[in-house]
Amino acid sequence: MRIGLITVREPDYHPNRRLMEAAASRGHSIVLIHPYRTWPAYLQPGPAAKLIDNKNQQGQPDVILPRQGADVGLSCLPLI
Repeated sequence: MRIGLITVREPDYHPNRRLMEAAASRGHSIVLIHPYRTWPAYLQPGPAAKLIDNKNQQGQPDVILPRQGADVGLSCLPLI
């Protein structure tokens, strides 16, 4: 499973690193998603959204964990 992790921190940030290690030990991968460089887009009617990010060319994550914390401003609040 590909897990997207919304964070403004780098992969070496301890919580991100531990989540990546735990996912890898279970056969999953984590891709870090920076909330200021990625936009959700509804390309067709229905519940599914795609992420638009020119750096993430490896496909869409299966699930997304929002872990942005207090470092993120109001512009990254969910639209729902």
